[in-house]
Amino acid sequence: MLLIPMPKLYPGYRDEIRRKIVSEAFGVFLAKGFEKTTMDDIAARLGVTKPAIYRYYKNKEELFLASMAETMMGEFKEIFATSFAKDDLMTGAGLFFDAHLALDRKYSAIRKDMDSIISRDAALQEGVSGFHSEGIEFMRHFFAEQKQKGTIHTTIGDMDLVLICGALVNGLITSVSFGLDPVEAKRLWLGGFEKLVDIRTGKKK
Repeated sequence: MLLIPMPKLYPGYRDEIRRKIVSEAFGVFLAKGFEKTTMDDIAARLGVTKPAIYRYYKNKEELFLASMAETMMGEFKEIFATSFAKDDLMTGAGLFFDAHLALDRKYSAIRKDMDSIISRDAALQEGVSGFHSEGIEFMRHFFAEQKQKGTIHTTIGDMDLVLICGALVNGLITSVSFGLDPVEAKRLWLGGFEKLVDIRTGKKK
């Protein structure tokens, strides 16, 4: 049981409480699924009453989407940064694909709930879009930095590069869920990534 402290007048306390709610709620949703999880379950996990949660999230759907988007975006940024921690971008691209595929498999069932909720209430998509934009900006900064270093020489704009790479890797991972051999999917990803970033001419001498 995780007790939420009473509100105190110090900077960031609301964000701290919100992060605790999101983190604990995500654990409950992941264990029980969206439909079987109740706000009572989440309140019990946090050690608070439901009204305390409703101060931050108006309903279960909003809390679910917030917990999914924030947790998954955090994991995505971590695997991206870890995969590309060294200068060898092709090795990094391979590590990124493997980790991205594992992340997709980990959350495949609960992602369906997420898509279903958004399709029923488009107004809830705004919050998720914010996290999506955060991920795009995170990758855009990475590619801009690599261009400055001279690691890649592509003439494709940073934002276009992010969107094309994202579409390629997500499309291939989706294809894996429909039967494409993961090894073949990874080969296609690496070939596409190498050409997109012009890595052959971009290698340091």
